[in-house]
Amino acid sequence: MDEEAMMAAMGLPTSFGKKAAKKEIQKKQIHSTKIEKRKVEESNLPTMEPNSVEKEEKDEEVNESDLEDDNRVDELPLMSFDNLEGHEKPVTCFSVDPAGSRLVTGGRDNSFKLWDFHSMGASLKPFKSVEPAEGNPIRDVQFSLGGDLMLIAPSTHQLHVYKRDGEELFQCIKGDMYVRDYRKVQGHTSQLTSSRWHPNDKNLFMTSSLDSTIRIWDLNAIQNNKKGSIHCMFVRFSGTVGKTPVTSASYSNDGRYIIAGDSTGGIRIWKSLGSYSGVAEKTIKDAHSNGVPVTSVQMALNGLHITSRSMDDTVKLWDIRNLKEPVGVANDMTCFHEEANTIYSPNERYILAGTAVRKDQGPAKIVVFDRHTLNRVREIQVPSSCIRLMWPTKLNQLFAGLGNGQVRVFISEFSHGGITIPLSKGRKKLAVDDYDMYMGGVVASGYLLDPEPEPDEFVVIKKSWTGDRLAKQPGNFILTLNFHRILSGGMNVTEHLMKTMTKNTTRQEDPREAILKYAEKAKNDPYWIAPAYKKTQDKPVLAEKVYEDEAEYVRDQKKRRRQ
Repeated sequence: MDEEAMMAAMGLPTSFGKKAAKKEIQKKQIHSTKIEKRKVEESNLPTMEPNSVEKEEKDEEVNESDLEDDNRVDELPLMSFDNLEGHEKPVTCFSVDPAGSRLVTGGRDNSFKLWDFHSMGASLKPFKSVEPAEGNPIRDVQFSLGGDLMLIAPSTHQLHVYKRDGEELFQCIKGDMYVRDYRKVQGHTSQLTSSRWHPNDKNLFMTSSLDSTIRIWDLNAIQNNKKGSIHCMFVRFSGTVGKTPVTSASYSNDGRYIIAGDSTGGIRIWKSLGSYSGVAEKTIKDAHSNGVPVTSVQMALNGLHITSRSMDDTVKLWDIRNLKEPVGVANDMTCFHEEANTIYSPNERYILAGTAVRKDQGPAKIVVFDRHTLNRVREIQVPSSCIRLMWPTKLNQLFAGLGNGQVRVFISEFSHGGITIPLSKGRKKLAVDDYDMYMGGVVASGYLLDPEPEPDEFVVIKKSWTGDRLAKQPGNFILTLNFHRILSGGMNVTEHLMKTMTKNTTRQEDPREAILKYAEKAKNDPYWIAPAYKKTQDKPVLAEKVYEDEAEYVRDQKKRRRQ
């Protein structure tokens, strides 16, 4: 007799807490007996070699399909491309929100711009432009984990935090540059170089600066009027007490590490849950050429490899288990910009980086490297220096920030969302209600006019007219609904009217100057008046004296003195 039966016979409870339903217990018992019975039957059956072969083939098919999916994710999206044009100077940074519906871009024109893929038309224009710090280029931008906030890092001491619609939430506090102890300074005392959200904690973010510090900030603490940073890491120059400006910094994908590059060509790695002291857990003192800043450091998903980019025109791959020598080095990667970066493809099959060129010295390139050896796999030409790259997994689209102010977006047949949404809409087709004025075969209701229209006159078209009435317009004034917008050399209606119907300024001219400007022409080419009286006109005799006598001269002089 088991223990539960004895307790039941004595009238004691057999268990504590909520009792399981009898039906559920019976189902579990029946299910367990079926599994045991099936195991016994399978053990008695003879082995079937064909079945085992078929099973192995199925496993191989599954594995091959998995590999195809992985390769498809990392397939370069080079089927076509389009350009987002909004900046007037080089695009240095951008970020896509986690939902993949909105893009923020920053550039050296001192502004950041917001793009909404769902509301944007085929014209591909941003819906908002903001200049957070007048006269200061944007160094870094990033959407938060929830996509509701943005970090905007201009070339100033203070980081700006904005809402996703472009409304400023707050600015981080500025540090006191006269305080020497960095632990007592609440904010940065020199220009920012990067800003990153924590990959797992939505309230934490990090900033790096040329003041040789990396600071950790808490969003909740700032909103509760505790404006200073909660942690600070001071980067010291090797063997001295001098400062070393931090030129780039990032989190690892799991948030366990902070990786930073400095102006001396060194790389440092801290544990993000450590004491945040000035002494890094791992250091590569001469990762790149001495005195040349590191523009980008990025850790792989496996947490073992790091790619670094520097203005010494190299890209290097490191294994943190052995930092004495790099795993691979790519040379001839020309770099002119302090924001140039490297990225991994979504499944880290490739490493991508861009090159820079001088103005009007040919195209630049996006170079694709093998992730394990850093051997070149492919090169993609772009019209201007490639500064920044981004490959969001959700969209499977490659974004490239160029030196001519464009953001070039590469897509493939496997791309979805993002820029493919506005491109699928096509250009807006005008209805009859959109037509206000028609001139020489081109309608002028927000659309461009032909710069040399024929005939040179207007026909007013009333919105109440139907298609039949419009079609009855004589000659060249027949209106069709299948015209296209003129994109080159045209002007809109307002510009055309201001040019052709200019204000008459005749009354503002000096009459004497207006007549005399034709004197030389009339003398050299007398056409209207002089030829008519040429035969009968007497020779003009001009007075040799202005005054008739001396008395008249004296009277005139007295009159002038009285005036």
